[in-house]
Amino acid sequence: MKPTDSQINKQSLREIFKKRRADLLGFEVAKSSSSLAKNLEDIIQKIPSVKRIAGYFPVHNEIDPITFFETHKLLFTPSIYFPRFDGKEYVFSNTKDLCSKLEKGPYGVPQPLADSPSISLEEAKKTVDIWLVPGLAFDHLGYRLGMGKGYYDQFLKGCQGLRFGLAYDWQVVDSLPRDTWDITMDIVVTDEHVWITSDEKQETLGITDVVEDETE
Repeated sequence: MKPTDSQINKQSLREIFKKRRADLLGFEVAKSSSSLAKNLEDIIQKIPSVKRIAGYFPVHNEIDPITFFETHKLLFTPSIYFPRFDGKEYVFSNTKDLCSKLEKGPYGVPQPLADSPSISLEEAKKTVDIWLVPGLAFDHLGYRLGMGKGYYDQFLKGCQGLRFGLAYDWQVVDSLPRDTWDITMDIVVTDEHVWITSDEKQETLGITDVVEDETE
């Protein structure tokens, strides 16, 4: 099957954004992740009855949500689940140790150990309130450019919770190429801004303002 123009354009953009992200220095990742943590806290506190969050362990200089979990663990009570490949399929596992008790999963992505309490993907789709989603780029309508492996298309299809795209501010662009199977984010959170991706979603959430970097 020939690739579509959208798929060709996506692959070109992936290389551009991967290169820029790879060039980030450690202190830049840490500073941006700390700012992201504040914006995440501010927006999540506006959403009532959050009990479960699906997170991710960052690789290749992805913006780091673990900073948020570690910094705010005394203030923040929901159970945090992470994707774990069990040899046959993905499940979502809870771990209280976010740094040391991990193993390498597919493509070297850290994941909780096999004995971690887990729920099936189908249960996660029904019970997770907020999904934190990495990406190479997002646009203002909530479309996401991922690595092209399709994992988050699988995770997010039919999920009932809110979808949060997490990114550096420079990863947010006006428009991205899209395909019919692409799943949009409800909210995009960066180290500088929070975007609710439509007026309808903003009204549904009952949030009348968005978080912006105080240094602007």
